[in-house]
Amino acid sequence: MKVEILTTADSSKTLHLPELNEQYHSKHGALTEAEHVYVKAGLQHRLAANAYSGDLNVFELGFGTGMNAALTAALVAGHPQIKCLYTVIEPIILSPEQYDLFREETWALKAPFIALHEARWGEVVAISDNFSLLKLQTTFEVFEAPDLVDLVYYDAFGPRVHPQLWEPWALQKCADLMKPKAVWVSYCAKGSVRRSLQEAGLVVERLAGPPGKREMLRACKT
Repeated sequence: MKVEILTTADSSKTLHLPELNEQYHSKHGALTEAEHVYVKAGLQHRLAANAYSGDLNVFELGFGTGMNAALTAALVAGHPQIKCLYTVIEPIILSPEQYDLFREETWALKAPFIALHEARWGEVVAISDNFSLLKLQTTFEVFEAPDLVDLVYYDAFGPRVHPQLWEPWALQKCADLMKPKAVWVSYCAKGSVRRSLQEAGLVVERLAGPPGKREMLRACKT
């Protein structure tokens, strides 16, 4: 599938898929969205509840450019008492020529960006002393988590492009992957998604969204 580089409103770059008329990140600010939704509302919120200590299992749906993984690795690097295992699934792998377009981005320079992309697929790879990465080339339909997780970054393409990943079965599967007190976050605030999360037994909050979106969702397994 053809991809094009797109500079977003905060000057960070993302990839645009012309055939789908979809971007990997928000055109209103790729980095701003990732930091707002996944780092602040997700990672920092979960770590505050865990007093920044212990093991942290993170699951991301969609590796993409590696932005969320890079931001997570950079943050936990400052907290050596955390041991993070980051599991991510992605059916479409970027080529070296494609991910190399991002190596000079501010967020990539703060993390072992190339190491994240060059890590072998299907194996747990130690990226740093306290951050390990497991990349799996698969789909959510067939994915089986090796362990329950503390944090879910639900970063699938939106309901218009991948409606099946926002159906009740997918959100129930997320809930089943989560430990007690685990957190799920996504940029999507669609009413049907919120209701499906609640039906899966999660406590759901509507939070202020990143630029271009009025709201986002965060859910917790009590």
